[in-house]
Amino acid sequence: MWMLFKYLLYLIPYDGLYILPTNYRPIVIYGLLIFFIIGFSKSHKIDKAEQYLWLFTIYAIAVTFISKLVNPNFGGIESAIDFTIPLMMGTVSFSAFNQYFKLLFRKYGNKIAVHNTFEVLGKAYYLPLIVGVLEELSLLGILPSGVKLGLNSFFGGWQDTRLNMTTTEASWVSMHLLFVIPIYIYLIKMHPKKTQYKVALITSIVLFLCALSLQGLATGIVGLLVYVLMYGLINKNLLKILKILFIIILIIFTVTTIFYFIVQNSTNNSYFIVRIKKFIDLNTLINTDGSSFVRICNPIIAILMFIDFPVFGIGGDGFPFIYMTYLKKYFPNQVYNLDIFNSANNYLMVEVSLFAKVLCSTGIIGTILYVMFLYVILRKIKFLENEKEIQSSLLLWSCIMMSVQLQFCSFAMIQYLIMLAIVNNVNNEKYNHNEMFNY
Repeated sequence: MWMLFKYLLYLIPYDGLYILPTNYRPIVIYGLLIFFIIGFSKSHKIDKAEQYLWLFTIYAIAVTFISKLVNPNFGGIESAIDFTIPLMMGTVSFSAFNQYFKLLFRKYGNKIAVHNTFEVLGKAYYLPLIVGVLEELSLLGILPSGVKLGLNSFFGGWQDTRLNMTTTEASWVSMHLLFVIPIYIYLIKMHPKKTQYKVALITSIVLFLCALSLQGLATGIVGLLVYVLMYGLINKNLLKILKILFIIILIIFTVTTIFYFIVQNSTNNSYFIVRIKKFIDLNTLINTDGSSFVRICNPIIAILMFIDFPVFGIGGDGFPFIYMTYLKKYFPNQVYNLDIFNSANNYLMVEVSLFAKVLCSTGIIGTILYVMFLYVILRKIKFLENEKEIQSSLLLWSCIMMSVQLQFCSFAMIQYLIMLAIVNNVNNEKYNHNEMFNY
């Protein structure tokens, strides 16, 4: 049965189909639930990472329901259920991934397990990349506009003037591409003569730029900078790495300045160009662009809530119910922004960042449990000294996917969870497990 699990990986790019009553609708969730049940029915042994994640999950759910009962201002039982469902979906998904990769890594070892998994994930994105190319050609007028509308209708995209690929909006397109670009880089290193991986990488980069997502660009840059810094620390060559980091930052600053100058003098009034023109300084940006305010300031508001409720937090999904109070107190000018006011008044605001969400929802106790979950997993990359290629690739991949969580706040993000499950199982004990599955 477990040999079928790898075919679930081909479903990872599809999270826009209308199969769940939520904005984020990963179709792979159903298969993961089945394999989770199968694994635990066979007395699956929970490792340390899973222990911390389940402890966090149980604690977060308990705190959430108690907070709703004690303080109705934090929302009702319905909001507690809304918080619990994606949290449980994420925990179950990680456990299912973890069960599978535990078997895979034990059977084949790090090199083959990582390589085979990356090959499957790389191939899984071939169709979404083709969809993205067809979309962009339609947006450019080379193909009929009906092509774009038809693809949106089938795959669940809702932005008619921007790339959606097989997800719902351009910002999520950028997250998918940030997930798969490091995979193609690894595959090109391992197979320098295979043209398909080079074509896929170039296509991914071009579509990433065509998505025109400031969110994706910012998280990608942060992830790259963190990777360079961590690579220096792991390889004990921090001084040299800091010099390289300085050069990279200088190049980014120079290119950004030139690009900004060109945009400011452009007559193009597209969505992306208009947002760039507003970026005179940070204060101007957040006061003139509601989307940018939410992206930048909502995590800050979540931290302010944590400061007021540091021990247990406000419980899951309490954020939108007291958001207006903090908006009026710390950002009073934004009350006059109609979009922000309506979203706040209808309890539609979210924390934006997963880490800010953990902090304000569960307080210091829940945060410690979640940090320990991440620490137990990510520290394993350090001990791959004898497998530098895998170490470098997993480090880049994990740094970028962790940075994505600065602008994504779902506990059930599949790309993030599969990255953690793979890293969690490197250096795993190797033994023959033919009776379970044959990869």
